Amino acid sequence: MASSEDKMIDFHISRLKDRQAEVLLRTIEELLKFGAKAERALPALEAVYKSATDPNVKEAAHRAGRTIFFASKNGNEGAV
Repeated sequence: MASSEDKMIDFHISRLKDRQAEVLLRTIEELLKFGAKAERALPALEAVYKSATDPNVKEAAHRAGRTIFFASKNGNEGAV
């Protein structure tokens, strides 16, 4: 059974399909709070980075992807 934290991460990953910049920025910030636990969001963050037309969304997706990636490589399970 998935934990409530896993369900929240999955919920935020699903929200990365939204096209509204405000929704994407809030979602990216929420994913950052999970640190390395949000590693499975990396492909979705990459997709947002590649498809975003808003430079703020593009920058946020890039920053979050790097932060989560390095947190997962360093074994940082907590929030970043």
